[in-house]
Amino acid sequence: MKILNQAQIKQKIKRLAIEILELVLAGVNNNGTGFAKLLEKELKKITEISIQIVTIRLNPAAPLSGPIEINTPIESLKGKSIIVVDDVANTGRTTFYACKPILDIIPKKLE
Repeated sequence: MKILNQAQIKQKIKRLAIEILELVLAGVNNNGTGFAKLLEKELKKITEISIQIVTIRLNPAAPLSGPIEINTPIESLKGKSIIVVDDVANTGRTTFYACKPILDIIPKKLE
């Protein structure tokens, strides 16, 4: 079952990119980071601002079974606007746990 066609997917990514403009894109695991890179590509078409991509790693099936890791020093994200990007949002559980370490450093904005 195909939900969106390729043109619709590109349109949705572009719309999201326009809404974002200044921030850190924090992709959850491999697929979330891949989606963050697609958003970055669209953002670069419409702005020259610096965009940082980081990866948050956790076990979606058991998020508390191990550490939640971010591939950059967490303090470097303090005071920044951060969007957590995941490829799926069913219950929001994985995204909720992915935000946990970011909340400790008080970002400017977290979405």
